[in-house]
Amino acid sequence: MSSGELQISSDSFDFAFIILVYVLAAAVVYRWLAPKLPSPVRWLASALLAAQLVVIMASLANPPSASSNWWLWDLNREFNIASALASTQLALAAGVALLAAALARAQAAWLRLYLVGIGLVFVFLAWDEYYSVHEQLAHWKRYYAALGGLISLATIAVALRSSRRARKWYACFIVSLVMSGAAATAFELLPATCGELVFFSLRGCLGFALWEESVEYVGAWLILVAVLGLLTDVLSMRRRLIQAIVWSLPAIWILMLIANSALPRLDLQFRARPASVAFEQGAQLRGIRLHPEDGVIRLTLFTSAKRGIHAGLVYSLSLVDQESEESIATQTEPALPRSNFWMLRPGASPIFQQRMELALPEQAPANRALWIVLSLLRQSGDDLLRQNIFRSDQPLLGDAQVILGEHLPAAETASLTAEFESQLVMLSAEIPPGI
Repeated sequence: MSSGELQISSDSFDFAFIILVYVLAAAVVYRWLAPKLPSPVRWLASALLAAQLVVIMASLANPPSASSNWWLWDLNREFNIASALASTQLALAAGVALLAAALARAQAAWLRLYLVGIGLVFVFLAWDEYYSVHEQLAHWKRYYAALGGLISLATIAVALRSSRRARKWYACFIVSLVMSGAAATAFELLPATCGELVFFSLRGCLGFALWEESVEYVGAWLILVAVLGLLTDVLSMRRRLIQAIVWSLPAIWILMLIANSALPRLDLQFRARPASVAFEQGAQLRGIRLHPEDGVIRLTLFTSAKRGIHAGLVYSLSLVDQESEESIATQTEPALPRSNFWMLRPGASPIFQQRMELALPEQAPANRALWIVLSLLRQSGDDLLRQNIFRSDQPLLGDAQVILGEHLPAAETASLTAEFESQLVMLSAEIPPGI
């Protein structure tokens, strides 16, 4: 370090950047926008802003090396307090937009259609924020960029037809969309910054991922403020019933997350065949629901594991000839992130639900039972490593394969044979005698 450089920790730099972003956003909102909102609505927006700051400060104070429950506050993870708050904010914006569209019947049809559109979009974004639906989509960033562009164009078109009083809310809405989109793009393009930074010498590396999430958090809050402002413009927000509905929306959304996330446990309890298969590193197969049909086998698996263990798992489903013990068809899929609601139970093992399909190949042996075999793999670089089984109440095929059941394609074969025999009878009836 040269004598003219100032040494500073990267954590301090991250903290300063986040505080600067929040101070600027709060200054603009509380100077020009918040005074236009009724007090109960303004208090709700302020409470959510305070909750954001608590989550971000907790995330800074709980790095992985310093705390066993750091994942509860990690802004880059799902199924935790941070993702639940972000999801609830977006859901509240969606609910407010749909409420405005439903109750503002005196407004123009195009405005109500716009409110319905952004309401539905933000319902999906709220769901995605908690369940990471976009991870199952290839090129999801292109779709999100296109969706953001369409919403921005629609907002500009609506703003031009609206009163001057309402345009500040649309301006806030567009700025928030640009902030969120720019954060997701710009910070990913920045190179890792460690050591020297202009006049500073950094201890550690700057947390650009934390910067990105913080800016997106602020963008989501600005979206909420803008939608609350639109609701105030189109409705009389002094009605206590409307205020009560708005305040109840976050609780309703949290209850919906809890109810939906509990479905795998209910499915396991009432609709699945119990199983107890323990793989290495702590993953367990808890239940099986098998749907063999003509030409395709549909399977639902219920796996219990801590989320850190579940991440990176790969399911491999195979059809194995019982005589030769050779696989005649295989389907491999990465583990899906859907699990039960577990953020209030640190260290608990959630239940993950995985649906798979395996088509019966044309070269499958006729009238011979096939084993339906499951292997659990783990991604390690470019390789897939089999997870050994050390306890099982199901039959095994080797050290790393569990037999879930068997499939006998006899019904399909019998139907084809009957059809062939009927055609043969018809053909023989058409042949003249003596030939």
